[in-house]
Amino acid sequence: MDPVIEIQEVYRVGSNKGLRKFVVKERCRIYEDDLQDKEDFNLMIMDIYELILNNVTFKNWRKKHLREEDFGCYWKAIFDIVFRGTSVSLVRGEACCPATEYERQINEYEYGNVSTGVHCNF
Repeated sequence: MDPVIEIQEVYRVGSNKGLRKFVVKERCRIYEDDLQDKEDFNLMIMDIYELILNNVTFKNWRKKHLREEDFGCYWKAIFDIVFRGTSVSLVRGEACCPATEYERQINEYEYGNVSTGVHCNF
């Protein structure tokens, strides 16, 4: 059976709980059969499903105080899973614009170093 159709069916029949059981069973099958090297992609998919299920279940995405940072952290966690084992390195933060660097330096001179912890990659 096509894995996407299988997951859709599991969710249709068992909702979040059924999908959680499916993720655990798939992981167990892969590790018990010592297939982790052959099924690395499937393990990655199971990790992503678990992350999404946890975020949907334990975080109220309708709260008014949600910030852009919440969504950034969500996507960074997914991309960390997708790119694990590769040379891709993800960094979160806002880029410093070379066009405003002079103004930022003046502000820091006048008001102190307010950009502590901010990393600019040029």
